Amino acid sequence: MQLLIELKKIDQFSLPVNYNYLLQSMIYNLLDNKENLSRKIHETGYQIEGKHFKLFTFSLLRGQYKIHGKRIEFLDKVRFEIRTVDKNILLTIVESLLNLETLRIGQNLVKILNVKIGHKKLTGNSYKIRMISPLVVRSTDPETKKTWYYNPFERVFKSRIIENLERKFQAYYHKVPIGVFDIEPINFSLDNKIVTKYKDYMITGWKGEFEIRGDAEVLDFLYQVGLGEKNSMGFGMFVIEE
Repeated sequence: MQLLIELKKIDQFSLPVNYNYLLQSMIYNLLDNKENLSRKIHETGYQIEGKHFKLFTFSLLRGQYKIHGKRIEFLDKVRFEIRTVDKNILLTIVESLLNLETLRIGQNLVKILNVKIGHKKLTGNSYKIRMISPLVVRSTDPETKKTWYYNPFERVFKSRIIENLERKFQAYYHKVPIGVFDIEPINFSLDNKIVTKYKDYMITGWKGEFEIRGDAEVLDFLYQVGLGEKNSMGFGMFVIEE
């Protein structure tokens, strides 16, 4: 399921250029009104093999803007999308939004113009996609805690995506995904690299186009929860290129 939100600035609407954390905080605040759902998702989520997944993702703000040094100023209206396979997450956010006229994002107060639930579902076995938030693929040494970020030209890139997909899928459905998943970059360039600051550390990801192939249930799952890692931080959202 998808939640499409339209917002409008009230006064000045200015954020740090790297504002993923502020959007994530806003989402958790919207989840706070029901059975401590925000805390449950943040601390436990869906668990498997000692890992837990929140199973939602979100877009950046889309609208007219200007960059002023390390800050971004939105000039009028913005659109924002949240996706998840967990209906409880989405409906709780909707319930919160319907009881509000304004939202706080960072230090900014914005007006809620429109809230719409989307039901787009992938039913095919192959799609050309475009990343609208960076695709993150990484590994971390358990002893040194050093993290490596992989690019689409490295062989381990695909295997790490598949491993991440299988864990998320099993954490939610309690079954192994059907068939073989495949992903290939299309007309790819290292210029697609995106480095984003999240709190006090840097995250490397990739924009650009890919082709994904696999069982329809698996592809739809990825559409709803995000591709790769760090989805609940606003990474891995893609759109279908018609």
